Amino acid sequence: MERKIKFTVANLRLINGKITQRPKRMMKFAFLVFLIILVFSHSSFANDQENTLTPVNSLKIEQRKIKDREWYARKQREHETAIFTGSKIHVLRLSPGEDLLQSLWRYARVTGFKAASIVSTVGSLQRSSIRYANEPNGTVIEDYFEIVSLVGNIDSQFSDTGLFPSSMGVKEGSGHVHISLSNKDGTTIGGHLLTGNIIYTTAEITLVEMVNGLFTREMDPVEEGGSGYYELKVYDTTATDLPPN
Repeated sequence: MERKIKFTVANLRLINGKITQRPKRMMKFAFLVFLIILVFSHSSFANDQENTLTPVNSLKIEQRKIKDREWYARKQREHETAIFTGSKIHVLRLSPGEDLLQSLWRYARVTGFKAASIVSTVGSLQRSSIRYANEPNGTVIEDYFEIVSLVGNIDSQFSDTGLFPSSMGVKEGSGHVHISLSNKDGTTIGGHLLTGNIIYTTAEITLVEMVNGLFTREMDPVEEGGSGYYELKVYDTTATDLPPN
């Protein structure tokens, strides 16, 4: 039986004056090129559509910018943000038997910095004392732990006015520090760092001091939408609106 072949203009070519069928390989290549052109054309069209700012979109963007500026201005007024251009790097190593938090307070007193953040810590403990989330008191565990992380803020503004109850474990100094610990089984616990965390082998701590910075703790009233705790306030010591002594 004679095989029927469907001829079209697309799959025919002229060779020596005779019409022959175009090879399948050429047809596949042409189809692939067509698909690539189609995909890129669609992507370019979609990007053009997204970048086209209609009056409605422009209005929404401007409204968002206004709200962002108002939010940032409020943070500045309430001393909940500051930008410091100068800094100092401090490195401290603690020895076996030293108290982790008390040593940080002591270092702040000796060096006199008023605003610093903990950026790195490695070491171990032979006893932990931390306050878990939403718990009023701390939990002490006699065991060996690796310090997985230690983060927070330290300053030398001390709470001798009684702002911090002794149950929070910060009656001798201020700041806000969290710790994560891992035991021999790899079980990890974490919470608010209290006094009573005793170094086992070492603790290598790196801090960054904000030059001209001042961290304080002031009540954040619940009736004003606050947390009900003494929270961070950030000041620039070169400014005039410093907190009262």
